[in-house]
Amino acid sequence: MTTERGTPNITAPQGPVISAIPASHRAALKQLSAFLRESTCILANWDYYSEENTDLDGWLFDEHAYGLRQRQRDRETAEAFEAVRPTARQLLAIAEEQLAQLPTRAVQTRWAWQLGTLRDALDRLDALHQEWQQTCAGLPLTARPGTPTYDDTLANHDAEAWSYLDD
Repeated sequence: MTTERGTPNITAPQGPVISAIPASHRAALKQLSAFLRESTCILANWDYYSEENTDLDGWLFDEHAYGLRQRQRDRETAEAFEAVRPTARQLLAIAEEQLAQLPTRAVQTRWAWQLGTLRDALDRLDALHQEWQQTCAGLPLTARPGTPTYDDTLANHDAEAWSYLDD
């Protein structure tokens, strides 16, 4: 197709337009992407540490140091998730909605299962978050970050949340 002057009439390719995605959704996706990158790095560092600090049979060289490093992994992962927490349910709902709109032939059966696993993990993380808030309210006034009472309680919470964060 050409214009009256004989020059080609070039139009933009058809397809999804990035700018049509609301800015809030783009920001949530960026936060999710950052969490996934960060948690992958945390896990890779943990795997390296674990491999270097166990013998060939899997026995720990230093159980105390290993436990401290595991606590660090759990805490770093929990902290990284906090940026995603406010929009996680919205992102999951959008993913479920988009999956339902895909042609059946394009859908892999594991996707619905994976979204269900994520929903279950978010449900558990929300419950653990509420439990943590209640636990904090019940701690003595002297229990602050840096004190054994607070830090041990937080470590237990993080350890319980870690596998759901890994999902």
